[in-house]
Amino acid sequence: MNSQQIMKTDILDIVFEKRNKAYGAYELRKFYPNRLKQAWALC
Repeated sequence: MNSQQIMKTDILDIVFEKRNKAYGAYELRKFYPNRLKQAWALC
């Protein structure tokens, strides 16, 4: 990844650059704020 791409990408994309995104951790972390709002709404 070059410096131009790094400035435009999300931190999760940098962390998961050479890792498997398909197993679920990437998606859980990417949408965590939405999940937190939904959980808070249920309380």
